[in-house]
Amino acid sequence: MTSELREIMFKPVTRENWQQLIKLDIKPDQYEFIAPHSGLYVLAYAAMYPGWDNFAIYYQNEMAGFLSSRYSTENNREVCTIQHFFIDAAFQDKGIGKAAAGKVIEKVRRIYPMAVEIQVRINQNNERGEQLLQNLGFSVSGNVSALGNVFLSRKI
Repeated sequence: MTSELREIMFKPVTRENWQQLIKLDIKPDQYEFIAPHSGLYVLAYAAMYPGWDNFAIYYQNEMAGFLSSRYSTENNREVCTIQHFFIDAAFQDKGIGKAAAGKVIEKVRRIYPMAVEIQVRINQNNERGEQLLQNLGFSVSGNVSALGNVFLSRKI
């Protein structure tokens, strides 16, 4: 296990940490993949669409990113869907995103034990994100949403 992986933690977004979340943001050249002021955007999105579990990603006890997850049954399969996964610009290019993505798979197995598959939606132009997910065993479904999102999935 890499040291980055050991130092990644997921904590629910709460009254105690939401103000840290709204300060998180990605690099400007990534704004086509997720909204500018990403932390503020995902917090507002979570309020509008209940049913998602929202987690802050911590690295060395500092908030470094975010992800939302949801458990559902789709086509008679128990599925965990991940969206809004991002790492703050200050924490990028350090292996933290890769470590967090790998640890997400472990977390899904623990909190959604009935899930047999993880699905992720990413912007079709996010080649770096797609490559990261493929390196973790995800495969592209070939479907593209009306919003330009590609669907990737992985059995667990």
